Order: sequence, then C-alpha cells, then structure tokens
Amino acid sequence: MPIAKRDFIQILQRLGFSEIQGKDYLFFELRTASRIIRTKVSRGSDKDISNALLSHILRHQIYLTKAEFNQAKQGQLSQDEYMHLLREKGIIQ
Repeated sequence: MPIAKRDFIQILQRLGFSEIQGKDYLFFELRTASRIIRTKVSRGSDKDISNALLSHILRHQIYLTKAEFNQAKQGQLSQDEYMHLLREKGIIQ
C-alpha cells in the first residue's frame, strides 16, 4: 500500500513531528527529553512512498508497526498515544 507523500507528512505532523526545510529533503524530527527521532522525505518528486521504503521508515526511523501506522493514518493514534507506544517499546524514557 504505497502512500502519498502529503498524506505521510500529515500523519507525521499529527504525531508531533516538526518540519525542517532542507534543500533536497523535508526533514522531520520529534524531540523528547531522552532522544530525537528523525526521518526525511525527498522534495524532488511527487511520487508516492513505496511499500519497501515505508516499511523501512516505520521499522527503523519512527518505530511503528504497520497496524500502528494504519491507526495513525485513520486518525486513531494521537501524539500522546504515540509517545506512550515509544515508552513501552523502550525507544524513549
């Protein structure tokens, strides 16, 4: 299930990520007391984010399962719930 870049960006913003403009990329970061979580999206193309790339971002950068991401996509995962998930997984303190 590829996802449109603008939809992915909206989900990141709902989860509390801040956007930082770069020349070739839009950078997103979520600052907590114990860690900074970062990801990026290319500015150069309007192509959708592929399944393979989305899986990598979820697993290694924003620490969500596909099911959790689908909840966020449907608006069922708030920023507070996301922070709680990160604490449960030991990503942040």
